[in-house]
Amino acid sequence: MSPGSSAKETPTPHAPVEVRIREALERISAAHGAFLQELATGAELSALQAQVLMILLTRPLVAPTTTALARECRVRTSTMSDAIAALAQKGLVTTERARHDMRIHTHRLTPDGLRKARKLRSQYARFDSALSVLSLSERESLLRLLLSTIGALWHGGIITVDRSCATCRFHRDSPGSPAGFCELLGETLTPLSLRTECPEHQAGEP
Repeated sequence: MSPGSSAKETPTPHAPVEVRIREALERISAAHGAFLQELATGAELSALQAQVLMILLTRPLVAPTTTALARECRVRTSTMSDAIAALAQKGLVTTERARHDMRIHTHRLTPDGLRKARKLRSQYARFDSALSVLSLSERESLLRLLLSTIGALWHGGIITVDRSCATCRFHRDSPGSPAGFCELLGETLTPLSLRTECPEHQAGEP
């Protein structure tokens, strides 16, 4: 190696398929992160603050505590506490004691927070519409494969929080449907009926 040169691995055109899948997911994740940052900046929020508003709007958390929100976003509890404090100062989030346990503090959107969260969600239409170039059958297959990927990563301990069909104890494989069967609903599922955020989700065995 010549002086001043740096060690750099030369990419190969035939990397293992698992590596190429991971690299593709990294690109999608990076694109989503940049898109979220753009929306957050336009709303005078940090990306984490925008994420918290969206979670409080759309995700079926039983008790949206600071700890639960930190797990959702995979950040430290102290980092989430700072984000919640900033949102409270902006008048977007309020904190109250849980009815079932007065020691627990939960967070919810204020009317201003609800309006801002809904606006953020509506702006996601630009991201979602980019996927419309895929045919319906391609989108169905993509959703099914992505949920299978989430399930594999969850079983591998890489994803720790999930409420999709892929990790639910009620979901079973079904010879008659590539999407499987839901024992809770008693229904054979179709790709379009698969859920990414299910309020009835109960985690299966990792």
